[in-house]
Amino acid sequence: DVYKRQGVNCERYNTGIDGKNVRSKYGIDQQAPLIGIVARVQPHRRFEIFLKAIQLVVADIPQLKVFIIGRGTHIQEVAIKPAQEMGLSENIFFTGYQLHGYPEMLAALDVKIFLVPGSDGSCRAVREAMAMGKPVVVANRGMLPEIVDDGVSGLVVDDTPENLARAISLLIKDNQLRVTMGEEARKKMYEECNLTRQLEKIEDVYRRALANTDQ
Repeated sequence: DVYKRQGVNCERYNTGIDGKNVRSKYGIDQQAPLIGIVARVQPHRRFEIFLKAIQLVVADIPQLKVFIIGRGTHIQEVAIKPAQEMGLSENIFFTGYQLHGYPEMLAALDVKIFLVPGSDGSCRAVREAMAMGKPVVVANRGMLPEIVDDGVSGLVVDDTPENLARAISLLIKDNQLRVTMGEEARKKMYEECNLTRQLEKIEDVYRRALANTDQ
């Protein structure tokens, strides 16, 4: 599978990281449901779908909080103004690009959302969240269905606002399902995409090749 060639640093992104300080920083209750999307805030990243879905979920779960983690030259018109016009200012936090403390940002989340593969198509942010035991809701596009096993390590949806909202609500309301999928997500990354293991396998190939040349 293509995604197996994309390694993730499972030492940096692990389930032992604490996100409580991140929640405190943004004034979010430790028990409040918190989801996040990591992406450049550009028109083609389908933020209009994401925001409409959040509006639907908030109507049912008003305490929902959302991190939009990223930046973009069009962030005002693509996300900030629409969120304000939709009455979501109390629910959505624009954290900007996170160079330092990014794993802690992911650790604070209950669910990770991803709709459009980036320019490299590798969906690294999805694999990093999964390595940290976070269930992921992704769109049925690009290699995302290869990374996330629908109904096992997350949910794969045709990303209409309604489908996305149903998936988010399901995971927010069902704590056991969220935990189980998170565990499966972590397991998959550690077994199939662990960068350390991939490097060990490459080193082993070179060792065997060098050993053969000495014979």
